[in-house]
Amino acid sequence: MNPSGGGAETVVVHVSDLHLEPRETEQYRGVVERLQRIQATIRDIGAGLVVATGDLTNRGAAYADHFEMARRWLDGLDTPYLAVPGNHDLGANPERGRMFPEYERYEAVPFADTGYAGAFGADLVPRATAGPLTVLGVVLREDDPDDALSVLAAEIARAPGPVLVAGHYPVVETRRIPSIEHFGARGYVDRAAERLRELLAGSENVVAYLCGHVHLTSLRAISPGCAQFTAGGLGPGEASFRIYRVSGGSLHYSTNRVEGPRTFWEGGSAEARSIPYFSSGTEEERRGVLPVPASISHG
Repeated sequence: MNPSGGGAETVVVHVSDLHLEPRETEQYRGVVERLQRIQATIRDIGAGLVVATGDLTNRGAAYADHFEMARRWLDGLDTPYLAVPGNHDLGANPERGRMFPEYERYEAVPFADTGYAGAFGADLVPRATAGPLTVLGVVLREDDPDDALSVLAAEIARAPGPVLVAGHYPVVETRRIPSIEHFGARGYVDRAAERLRELLAGSENVVAYLCGHVHLTSLRAISPGCAQFTAGGLGPGEASFRIYRVSGGSLHYSTNRVEGPRTFWEGGSAEARSIPYFSSGTEEERRGVLPVPASISHG
């Protein structure tokens, strides 16, 4: 989709990790009903664009018909949106596909032939505009078999102003949990995430990378001019979403908590429980202001 924002302020909403599936098989009980109620909260914001950074479904990698639920929810926002797949929508690598054939089935086919592409389109780098912003999504699997990163690099290079990139996996560490083997991109898209990090760090007009996957609110620097934002897990928790407001030379970010679980990893990790802000983020991570360099600011 290619929405066009207007006025002095551009508003983008960032949601992640809905984990939708039919009520009768819900792993996270009550997700469907809660997300239906949350729709109204997001609609009332009047954003120019909603960005959904993956795990739209809980088992879409194995049951492509589940994507229809996610599409209906996104369409029900009555707001233009850009979505990218997570590991529950598009298996990240063959090993995890073998380990979790129902939740993270790996499709050893070109992206255009996957269940996700059949539902949401075959663009490796979906593109939208919101006011002065160019927003680019990226479809990522380990070792990038679809060459999505080359397409992303070309789109970043031709963007006329500040760029937001949206993907599922964090490219820099959000929290440290030594006892959990697979956290962040580790075990999912290790090498592809490092290539993406290098691309983002080396692109002067990318001001932010929006992602999810870790079900927590965090803010980390990728480079002096590019920040990584994770949004909470809107379905399983931490139940929240992000709002970005761009005007002049500033990006104002805030976090809206909504009905739902307040934690995710804390249930199985003493290290996570030992950090009071592990899921919710610190005050600085939840809200603040970042500059948009004047050389690329069109606001």
